[in-house]
Amino acid sequence: LLLTDSRRKWYSQYILSHINDPANERPFLPIYNLDTLFPHLDRFERNQDIDLLEDMLSISYPQGYFIWYIGEGNYPYAKFAFRDDGNFLWLVDEQLPGSFYLSGSDSLLDIKLLQLYKLFNKTIEATLFGEIDIEE
Repeated sequence: LLLTDSRRKWYSQYILSHINDPANERPFLPIYNLDTLFPHLDRFERNQDIDLLEDMLSISYPQGYFIWYIGEGNYPYAKFAFRDDGNFLWLVDEQLPGSFYLSGSDSLLDIKLLQLYKLFNKTIEATLFGEIDIEE
């Protein structure tokens, strides 16, 4: 489930319009924008609200799910993404263990995000087609 802060909303649209492009010639991936599926997430202020959302997602995805969050750590969506250590975090101007750091003052940040997507996409392909081994 993909989440971005408001400044990187364009990037979530870019990812979603490219990740399952038939030109990729691979199986489609179940990557969805959580903001689109659940547009009230920005109004969550109580932990109980987030708990209810997690319950709904656990029912919807009984085999598990993770959040791919891209954005600033102080954005309201970030607190939802930070709740689980298994989430995939690309953080702007914040460093957390296990996250990927991006500098918000970098004038080439948008270009780097596009390049990171290309790298991410190639990694998915290599994994799906057995070109790399993943050891647990």
